[in-house]
Amino acid sequence: MKITPYLLFVVFLSGFLFAHQWDNIERHLSDEFVWDPEVDPIPYNPETNIHGDNYEIPQVPWKIEADERINTYRKAGLSLTIVDTDGDALEGIPVRVELLKHSFHWGGVMGREFLTSPATAKLQDYFLKYFNSSGSENGLKPKQRPLEAYPTQNTAAYYTAVEQFEWFRAHDIPTRGHALSWEGENFIARDLQDVYQDSALSDFQKGEKMLELQFEHLVHSMNAWDVFCWDVVNEPRVNHLINDLLPDVNTFVETFRKAAETREGLCNPPMLFYNENQVASFVHYWNNYDDYKDVYKGRIQEIIDADVPIDGIGFQYRFRRYVDPETVYQRLRDYEEFNLPFQATEFEVKPMNDAESFSVYERKKMTAELLTIFFSHPNSTGLWHWTFVDRASGSHPWALFSYTGELRPEAEQWIKMMEEDFNTDEVLTTSADGKIHLRAFKGIYKVTVGEGAQAQTYRSHVQDETHQRLIYQPSESEAL
Repeated sequence: MKITPYLLFVVFLSGFLFAHQWDNIERHLSDEFVWDPEVDPIPYNPETNIHGDNYEIPQVPWKIEADERINTYRKAGLSLTIVDTDGDALEGIPVRVELLKHSFHWGGVMGREFLTSPATAKLQDYFLKYFNSSGSENGLKPKQRPLEAYPTQNTAAYYTAVEQFEWFRAHDIPTRGHALSWEGENFIARDLQDVYQDSALSDFQKGEKMLELQFEHLVHSMNAWDVFCWDVVNEPRVNHLINDLLPDVNTFVETFRKAAETREGLCNPPMLFYNENQVASFVHYWNNYDDYKDVYKGRIQEIIDADVPIDGIGFQYRFRRYVDPETVYQRLRDYEEFNLPFQATEFEVKPMNDAESFSVYERKKMTAELLTIFFSHPNSTGLWHWTFVDRASGSHPWALFSYTGELRPEAEQWIKMMEEDFNTDEVLTTSADGKIHLRAFKGIYKVTVGEGAQAQTYRSHVQDETHQRLIYQPSESEAL
């Protein structure tokens, strides 16, 4: 890859921009919980795939360039020096370096089935091994919040999220918040719907009251849920009901302003994201990409021009038809001018309709390409698969897992990527000065020095260039 002044600038800028992002998630990369069982209940064995061979991306130009970016932005140097108790270097000692948890968010979003499936224990093992971040499908949306005035309103997803968050907290899982506002008539909460349908009110009165109630929900949610980021505004391109009722008020700007004010009083202030669909994943079926891009970029610019905090850009990343990875990457580049982190918030390979269903090969190919290309962009900080587990009815065949815990093609490919493409698991031998060095994916590592009964294990965090001196006492057993 040719090193241009632009690339040098991006390398510098990405380190500056994402210091805040790392500070925000560092507490979630603690040693309190890392999935590392003595005996792996789900050992990796692609030969047992029920959907056949996984897809291997050929070394075509876009893949070569993506791999170079991944090596630049997603990895850092790890140097270890192994010494004895006298501080003398130990030569010829085998050292295994195993990635336990990525610093990049590889997420899965949960519905109730994650807790109710007959294969829940198995599904949780898969999650803890191959994912490090989560979220709730519907439980945090405005329409789900329990309200005293509407005792019959269906709030099952809200109470499911309460249970989910208990599990997330117990396993130190960072979680996205989705969403604080969604200005579509079918998506606003019941109290807002009643105001909107009140014929005694003028449009201005409706809008003013609805915005007030939306802010009440925002304050409630930001205080109720411990998330590391929020989708403050969701799908504004086609959902702008309150904004239309108040032509002299930009409700999206004001919602971000209210979220920024509210987080000031929180112990763990969340990042604030703008979330939109069919941008990076746009397919040509009734409009054109430039129109979608211009609307979304314009909305983001309005926040910036109003001098209101915005911390990131969410691309829903739901692919209804095939889009080649070069096109996806160029679309991501269209947003580099904002110098904000990117998150793929709702990744799915979900066909437009039954007549256009994807083959197993296409589902694996798209999963491999879309994970790789997004991971390779320097602004990207996380990718969440939206539907982790299918419904009992089988109505969501694009989910990663069936209701009974069977891996779908996308899950097999995801696991292959985490085991092979995006994994560091190496055994090296110390040199005469007791050193080993490698370039490793950023994250938390288990370092095993020595072999068999003489092995000792240590923990290492790799985020920037990391140098660690380890004292090896083969006669003793050192716990993590």
